[in-house]
Amino acid sequence: MLRTVSTPPPASFPLSAAQAGEWFCQQRQPDNPGFCVAQYVDITGPVDVELLRAAVDRVLRATDSLMVRFTMDGGRVLQVVDPSLVGPMPVVDLRTAAEPEAAAHRWLAAALARPYDLLTGPVCSFALLRLAEQRTWLYLRAHHIVVDGFAGAVVVRLVAESYRAALTGADWQPGEQGSLTRMLAEEAAYRASPRYALDRAHHLAMGRATPEPVSPAGPPTPAAATFRRVTGVVPVARAARLRSLARQCRAGLPALLMAAMGVHLGRITGERAAVISVPLAARTGAVGRDTVTMMANELPLTVRTVPGGTLVELLRETAANGRILVRHQRFRWDELQRALPGRRFDAPHLNIMAFTPTAGFGAATATVHNLSNGAVEDYSVLVYDNAVDGSLQVHVNANPDRYSPRATGDLRTGFLGVLTAIAGAAPETVVDELDLPTMRTRLPVRTPGVASEPRPGHPGCAQALPGASALLTLDPDRPATE
Repeated sequence: MLRTVSTPPPASFPLSAAQAGEWFCQQRQPDNPGFCVAQYVDITGPVDVELLRAAVDRVLRATDSLMVRFTMDGGRVLQVVDPSLVGPMPVVDLRTAAEPEAAAHRWLAAALARPYDLLTGPVCSFALLRLAEQRTWLYLRAHHIVVDGFAGAVVVRLVAESYRAALTGADWQPGEQGSLTRMLAEEAAYRASPRYALDRAHHLAMGRATPEPVSPAGPPTPAAATFRRVTGVVPVARAARLRSLARQCRAGLPALLMAAMGVHLGRITGERAAVISVPLAARTGAVGRDTVTMMANELPLTVRTVPGGTLVELLRETAANGRILVRHQRFRWDELQRALPGRRFDAPHLNIMAFTPTAGFGAATATVHNLSNGAVEDYSVLVYDNAVDGSLQVHVNANPDRYSPRATGDLRTGFLGVLTAIAGAAPETVVDELDLPTMRTRLPVRTPGVASEPRPGHPGCAQALPGASALLTLDPDRPATE
């Protein structure tokens, strides 16, 4: 007699608070493909394509959040773990293209322009692009509802570990990084704890005292489907001077960068109290440190310059405020917005990231390149602290509906100019007397800002955590590379 073996129904879970924000954001703009984290790993050297495809498959099947689709159940949104969504990773052979790298970038641009369907899934994508016999790009993109930048770095590490194990014939055993049960249980414990009540009370008090954010482009508008990016570099010697100055002021490089962002924003808007938005990892325990899911948060920070105030005073105050922000980083911005209706907390972003060398892919070397950190409503400044050579790489991502190419370039030039002026200053220099480049107030935009009601608010609607394994989980008094 034949026994019928039934397949158990897919497991379903509620959304976390961070995921609910991302769901809401995508529903407001269902055709916007920007709500994602994307990167590619440039692998130079020999690659066993089939072993790498198998390594990716193992990681996907061991990670709940990478196998989910979403469904509505009586007004509730649920995430359903569905292994049938996992398919073979495609391989794109560009080795015979006239310009393989240019062709690869065109392929990436087309892939980034495709929105995800959260109801049908899948909500993550891998691909392998072959540019030459000794050069391969591993592409990873995932909706922000399942992966933030921290989680993206964890996924790359897991794929590299699984691939290395396959090369040597070793057994690779995944840990609990992919467990939604573990993540949701940890979140429930936090929300029932005195820590949550303390974080909430702190942010409600701070939120009432936070000035209205002001943007160079005027009132807020929806996030664009893409963003305009320009890049600059702070040379090694100048970056070293910035770190030295921060230490003299008993602050760290993150605090100095936050202060510089505030000074720059204040100069181009005329505001003495400039509000910036600081993305935070919101991963404070053992579960958060390695879980592949969306946990990132963002919170407002006010940088105040006062007449006669010195650089050391500004950096120490910013460092102190940054420490407080990190201490209370888990209370979510969307909850703050709902608790204080009629107020706005969306502001230009500053993301501070430390490079962590990617785990090796056997004999090949690998470098991670960020493609997207999420949808951009206004503009964001991303600072990569390169632990290898000590330089700082600066990306400015701007909403193209709000900033022209020239205006985007002006944002980069202005921020780098502030860093240059600070690097050449002494701690007791008066901030108003810094030798700053000429900055235009109210930068020209592509289309005028349109007044809008305060958005219902959640961090997913704005720039979220970038692709980095270290953010402001570090003490703002310490250099980001420590």
